[in-house]
Amino acid sequence: MVKAVESKGTDGIGLGRPITQDMDFPLKILNGSVQSAIESPFGDDLVSNGLACNCQMAQAGLTPYSPDKPLMEGVMDITDEKTMREFKIAQNEFMQTVVRKMIGKQFYHGVVPYKINGQKLVIESDGLEISLLLRTALWAYLAFLKAQYYMC
Repeated sequence: MVKAVESKGTDGIGLGRPITQDMDFPLKILNGSVQSAIESPFGDDLVSNGLACNCQMAQAGLTPYSPDKPLMEGVMDITDEKTMREFKIAQNEFMQTVVRKMIGKQFYHGVVPYKINGQKLVIESDGLEISLLLRTALWAYLAFLKAQYYMC
């Protein structure tokens, strides 16, 4: 983060995604205990990064707060390799469902069902016409899946 600003690569830094991994992150910056966020294991894959952030926010919202427990209690740690493998499996299954629903002209959007206490956090609707935007998104995702297949 510091390098991006110092090199004039950006005018500012957003904290949205880093905060889902470490909700105390702004406090840590202000008190000087950290200078940058940990690097996302998703790299430039904004789709996976966004889905993981949504899942982390859902997990945080479903976990009762207790001052006696760590703030991130109940929220997945994407720096943990086992967690990442499990999340990627859940994400792929979720996205396959999204694609199947889109092909059937249905709307399906929500949170990847990974460690959200068995809750189904999705919005579904039948019989919707797929707009050009949704079709473009579908083809982009299918290309993403194909690229993932060849990288594995």
